[in-house]
Formats: sequence, structure tokens, C-alpha cells
Amino acid sequence: MQLLRWVSPLRHWCRRVFRRSTVEQELSEELQFFLDHQIDVNLALGMSPEDARRAALREFGGVLRVKDACRDAWRHL
Repeated sequence: MQLLRWVSPLRHWCRRVFRRSTVEQELSEELQFFLDHQIDVNLALGMSPEDARRAALREFGGVLRVKDACRDAWRHL
């Protein structure tokens, strides 16, 4: 039973170490998906494209900051 507690964190660690570029690319794509979705929501609310993007970035909190937060969370797995 103890072994099962370590399988998932170990798998995540191995993936980060041995497939770092893939993990970074997937993170970028996922964050872009959420950002694009929020831009679409803002456009549907009647914002101009520039305002919709700016508001989405502000609400999102900055892509680099979110990436750093994800990386920090990965370190604790």
C-alpha cells in the first residue's frame, strides 16, 4: 500500500526530468487555451479585441507568473 502513494509523484517527477520540453510545451498550450477562452468570453461581453485580451491577461494574473506557480507546485509532488 505504501508503494502506491509514491507511484504518482514518482511518475510526475520522471516525466518532468526526462520530458521537460514536452511538459513545458503542454503547459504553454494549456495556459494559452484558458487565456483564449477568457478572451472569447470578454468578446462575447462586448469588449473590443484589444480590451478583451488585456482584461483576460489581467484576470489571469500573467502567464509567466502562472507558469512559475505550476512549476513550484510540481516541485512539491
